[in-house]
Amino acid sequence: MKIHFKGILLFSISILFILLIFSSCGKKKEGLLVGTWEYVWISQNDSNEVIVYSFSEGGNIERVSTINGVDTKNTGTYELEKKTGKLFATINIVGFRSWLNGKYRILHVDKDILIMQQVFDTNGNYAFARFEFVRKN
Repeated sequence: MKIHFKGILLFSISILFILLIFSSCGKKKEGLLVGTWEYVWISQNDSNEVIVYSFSEGGNIERVSTINGVDTKNTGTYELEKKTGKLFATINIVGFRSWLNGKYRILHVDKDILIMQQVFDTNGNYAFARFEFVRKN
């Protein structure tokens, strides 16, 4: 009986430890998202447009597009959700291309790089847009 109890106890502690590790990793990634990110153009950028996204701790987002020294600023909100170990951000930027609003999976985020990929638009339809950023601050 003693051996069986020790085995169950050891197994339970191991499971608890693993759950704590996974939950703390998600919180660390969520914190890394906060900041200012510059979009990296994958295709040719003939207009020399610079796009910057700023995520704040309060769930606010700002998108600034600069072309020839002229800034166009849009603001909105984002909400983070962790599902099956994956981090998602639902983004809603007011007055901007509505098809770019929606749910994004955060594929990678660290202190220097952010990669997110759209999975649903605001209507819940499947969508695809991929954004890669480098941290500005």
